[in-house]
Amino acid sequence: MTSVDRVLSPLTYQGERGLQIESLAATWFVYQAHRHPNVWTMGYAASKSYEISGPGVDTALAISTIATGAALVWIVGVAFAHFLRGFWSPHSTVVFFIAAILLLIATNKVFSPQYIVWLGPILAVALRSPVPKSPAGQRQRAADIKGVRTIMAVLAVGTAALGTVIYPYGYDYIWFYVGEDPNPVYALVLRNQLILVMAVLALYWHRLEYRAARAAHMSI
Repeated sequence: MTSVDRVLSPLTYQGERGLQIESLAATWFVYQAHRHPNVWTMGYAASKSYEISGPGVDTALAISTIATGAALVWIVGVAFAHFLRGFWSPHSTVVFFIAAILLLIATNKVFSPQYIVWLGPILAVALRSPVPKSPAGQRQRAADIKGVRTIMAVLAVGTAALGTVIYPYGYDYIWFYVGEDPNPVYALVLRNQLILVMAVLALYWHRLEYRAARAAHMSI
């Protein structure tokens, strides 16, 4: 393998992967597989992950690819807009990366419990950072930021706990002993719903922080 191929291998390898059973795009199919056994197939793939195949999976893969591309466009677009206009602040920068991580997790065709670890350190930094004092007309925005931070912290702990239920304790009942114990599947569905909620909240949080940074810049 040439040096260029080696550098690009994470992208090309990702393109060859199927729909991993823990991804948000696979949630509906995994749930339905336990309601209607023998329609969908789950197993260990050449990608070294557990993937699902069956009706609708190819469409979900295509949607996931488009969604991931859209997430990358948003990330690059926001970074470029900040570069041109300014309005960066330590708070808006941290929240930007939180939103970027959650968007990539939510849209990707692959998801594993350890991905939540990506979020932990930077979310801890955001939670420990004091919210800057705001002028009287912007105090509601500061209150909204504190509220979103609290909700995000609770949801992060919840997703991590559900991730433990999924793996290692319930994983075999998701892909191998299909239909025998639905609880790990319910945990998977709930965990993925919380991830989606967190991604939407992170976008809202970033918008609040961006507006606060812009207001602070304009008041100088």
